[in-house]
Amino acid sequence: MKIYISGKMNGYPNYRDKFNEAENKLREIGCDTVNPCTISDVLIQSFSCFNKKPEINDFMHEDIKKLCDCDGILMLDNWTDSEGAIWEFLIAKKVLDIPVFFSVESLKEELLKRTV
Repeated sequence: MKIYISGKMNGYPNYRDKFNEAENKLREIGCDTVNPCTISDVLIQSFSCFNKKPEINDFMHEDIKKLCDCDGILMLDNWTDSEGAIWEFLIAKKVLDIPVFFSVESLKEELLKRTV
């Protein structure tokens, strides 16, 4: 199962640690992951080749494209403090109709149900 990780990034000092921790936990239970920190790094590097910086809509455009290829989304506990994460939640739930998880444990339980 491929899981997109969603949560607050802008203005959150150690957001990378939180996203990477979630990614590691997801991989431990056998999930493939999409970490928006990685997407951001690639986008920033691409734009820097042209001496530009990406805007929020550039980040969201790339994030949503990646979300569309996922089987579910994991919402980190600070997601309601992020406009981008709220949009990701709404798109996952209302547009893509993919499962939304609020903890790795609930995702793990769902995976166990599917194997029985």
